[in-house]
Amino acid sequence: MPYCTECGAEVSDTANFCTECGSNRGSLVSGASGIEDKPFLPEQEFVTKQSNQTLRYEDVHWNRKSWFNSLLALFGFLGISPLIWWCCINLITGDVYYNSYDEYGNLRKWSKANKVFAFILLAWSILWILLYAVFIASA
Repeated sequence: MPYCTECGAEVSDTANFCTECGSNRGSLVSGASGIEDKPFLPEQEFVTKQSNQTLRYEDVHWNRKSWFNSLLALFGFLGISPLIWWCCINLITGDVYYNSYDEYGNLRKWSKANKVFAFILLAWSILWILLYAVFIASA
């Protein structure tokens, strides 16, 4: 099976381009016999390729920054419900970024567990609002 010489991804025999990086068929090579079939990518080259796509913290919109969403969550838990909802909607609809980078030079993001928690919290809040509205309407 061929591998892409640009990114090292395994590509099917019938593919005309790499599904990972989009390189054309000319950059695909057949696997060599032996122990290691994948082409070697030096670590520095991998980091550089990853870093070229990196979003800088300065370019992140203010409502997608960790400090802002942390404040929304704090004030939301202190009783200002619309702020916690805003934080939850931010998490569900996109990524929230820390002001730090991982080993590849990419901005660190809030985890998927935070997104799941935000979805559950938002759904729970909406359920209580609907129940309260039904209770008020029936009284």
